[in-house]
Amino acid sequence: SETFDILNSLLTILFGPLVFILIVALAYFYSKNFDRWSDTAFKDRFGTVFEGFRTDTKLVLFYTLIFLGRRAAFSVVAIFFQDYLFVQVLCLLIFSTIALTYLLLVKPFEEPRMQRLEIFNEICTLFLTYNMLCFSEDANLQLSDSVHYYD
Repeated sequence: SETFDILNSLLTILFGPLVFILIVALAYFYSKNFDRWSDTAFKDRFGTVFEGFRTDTKLVLFYTLIFLGRRAAFSVVAIFFQDYLFVQVLCLLIFSTIALTYLLLVKPFEEPRMQRLEIFNEICTLFLTYNMLCFSEDANLQLSDSVHYYD
């Protein structure tokens, strides 16, 4: 068990920064090659990252960054704040709100149907996360401390 914990910690220390570096490197690469996005050879080789997205603006890159960054950040929060459900739920709310705001402002997808589906997904995630927040032990304790009964 102790060996597993040590191996787990070492792999986390190794792969954590690598994931962050990969996210930044991908953003830099696609941003630098923005002019080539419409080139067929570039699309065939590197186009899977922005397949189905609008290619008229660099802002579509943020969808992938938000997608990957949100999962990486939540993994870090889940590991370091494992005893604090309230913090985890709050971070999930913040990440979902950022993603929903991005979807509403940028509209990164070519197809309106896909755009509406992603917005619906984020709204459902927010709704369920708010429910989780209401029914967590931390919220119940805070609610019971603030509710007073008068005779």
